[in-house]
Amino acid sequence: MSISILPTGKSAATRVNPRILLLYGPPKIGKTTLAAQLDGNLILDFERGTEMIESLKITINSISGPTLLKEDGTLDSTSLDSVYNEILQKGIKEFESTGKKPKPPYKYITLDTIDKLEEHCEVVATQKYRQSVIGKSFTGNSVLELPNGGGYYYLRLEMVAQIERISTICENLILISHIKEKLLNKGGIEVSQQDISLTGKLGSIICAKADVIGYIYREPGKEGPMVSFQTMENSTMGARVARLAGKRMSFDWNTIFISEEPKRVTNSSL
Repeated sequence: MSISILPTGKSAATRVNPRILLLYGPPKIGKTTLAAQLDGNLILDFERGTEMIESLKITINSISGPTLLKEDGTLDSTSLDSVYNEILQKGIKEFESTGKKPKPPYKYITLDTIDKLEEHCEVVATQKYRQSVIGKSFTGNSVLELPNGGGYYYLRLEMVAQIERISTICENLILISHIKEKLLNKGGIEVSQQDISLTGKLGSIICAKADVIGYIYREPGKEGPMVSFQTMENSTMGARVARLAGKRMSFDWNTIFISEEPKRVTNSSL
């Protein structure tokens, strides 16, 4: 029996919450504190920014390096590979015992920050390039030393791969980034643009993968941090989620992630 895959009508939305949320803003504005306030959110801390914050967290020291213990035998830091593999194994054991699709142990996972993750990805990208046929004679310290900017391609591949695999072990992935200012020439006039702090085209690629991009800031007279999802020419912001698009508001997790997801609707076929 043949089955047509061609739709005859519109499908309803299948998600109301962002699968990938990107938050960025100036240092010490409170981004990590906000992440710690979200229940069920595992913070993968690349910068030890949670040391003075009560939170659900694991300190990450590398992509594939060793797990380090403190003098008392408790965990000091570990690798991103170790966290991914342990969560994956937990899901496999759950599936084998129940026969059902496993529920992620953490609904949310936050990468804090993706700026630091980029540095770790540069190390791994360099190692992988050296192990490749084309890179076996490479003697530089970093793949970014390749001529004509060729090494940035390998960095982008590694960064995107790491973000995508972590997104598979949680329901919602949150990316935190610092901010950088860059100058653009528009009609002979230099315009300052606020952007996430990633190298070259990588910022645009990661932004394209995010469903929602929020800029965190403080506003005089307002208590607590604000967040803007407004699409502006001189700032990286915006949202595919209609209820957040164009909004500027006091930061509230209950508004960003709402509890009810829509039921899936299957198209009729020809």
